[in-house]
Amino acid sequence: MPFQASGTDNSSFKHQPIAPTSNSSCILSAEHQHELQSILMAEEGILGMVVLTETREVVDIDLGAQRIFNQIKTVSAQSERIPEEVWCVAQALIESRAIFPEHNWQIEFKFAASTALALRVQARWLVAPGDHPYVVLLFLEVKQSLRERALCEARKCNLTARELEVWLLFQANHTYRQIADKLYITLNTVKKHMKNIHAKRRSVLDFEEEWA
Repeated sequence: MPFQASGTDNSSFKHQPIAPTSNSSCILSAEHQHELQSILMAEEGILGMVVLTETREVVDIDLGAQRIFNQIKTVSAQSERIPEEVWCVAQALIESRAIFPEHNWQIEFKFAASTALALRVQARWLVAPGDHPYVVLLFLEVKQSLRERALCEARKCNLTARELEVWLLFQANHTYRQIADKLYITLNTVKKHMKNIHAKRRSVLDFEEEWA
């Protein structure tokens, strides 16, 4: 039974199974399975996983990867088991090994498969002593930093430059007193800015709820 990667079961994906090649003689050994499990346990936010040969043959795949493939494949690429955008990441890893055979490279790319799907695709080698190496592709969440989320919310709420400074510090867990000291303003001024910020945020939330 193929090893199942942990991940998010996103029901918005259209499910279309992509099974390993039926006549494939490539089967993961116990050593490969153990190494794969170690890789998956070490990563967070895994949405899907696929194991490939260097000739683009699918050896192992989970439901998350199947759904992602179906999401990003174009009509012209429906005949391909592995979407070209994904295979390019695997190719980069394979080519790096040809140039630097002594190095165990790990390659990662970010790309937007659609307006609703942004991914990190990580390629690495799955190696077991005495066995042929495989390519593991992990599909990972793109984690938005706290600062990025605060900036996004600031733009949505149309905060002023000073309100943005206050909001970023507040989101970074600074107290009102610490914000006042850092920005060389009074505590009452910080409170006034925060009151305005919350009012703007509430206005945006009310508008979104009204049109939801």
